[in-house]
Amino acid sequence: MPSTYKLGPGTIIETTEDGTVLTFRYDPNTPDGKLNQQAGIYRVWLAAGNTPSPADPLPLVFSAGQQLPSQRVRTTNATATQIFSFTIPVATEWTATLTMRGITDDMLNLRVIKAELTVARGPTGGAVFIPARTGGANVDIRFDRAIGTAGAWPLPSVTVVGNDVIIKVTGAAGTGINWLLTGSYETFTPGGS
Repeated sequence: MPSTYKLGPGTIIETTEDGTVLTFRYDPNTPDGKLNQQAGIYRVWLAAGNTPSPADPLPLVFSAGQQLPSQRVRTTNATATQIFSFTIPVATEWTATLTMRGITDDMLNLRVIKAELTVARGPTGGAVFIPARTGGANVDIRFDRAIGTAGAWPLPSVTVVGNDVIIKVTGAAGTGINWLLTGSYETFTPGGS
């Protein structure tokens, strides 16, 4: 039985008569004199009207319950300060459940916000928010609790810049606020990797 060929991820997989499996790259635009031996034999095989077997489908990769490392920052004024950023991998959906806590140095003002968000990035282009079906918000606030003056603090800002999710907190003028971001996330990459 002659060799058989199958498409692989960016390669050609050849199974020889004796069962040996060889993998090589093949570019149909490469001139004949520049091909390695396997690619040259494969080109002749194709020219004879043969077709390789299709590639196996890429695996579906789902990752659940990944913990975000705790992120901390201290603000002393009303300037937006970055507390978190995450780069969304190519061809991946990312859903996070986050808890943001802010507490003043004197412990008299506290705000706790729990939120969920989903961001996706295709095989080309940048990452984008997947808005909620009801209300169209990019970030779903699950609860927002506050004591003292903390209820007047601005909500954290969540933006997508290029392929990055960026979260910033804004404190209050002349007030030391200690912020803590915790949470978990799930990813789904239909093409595997």
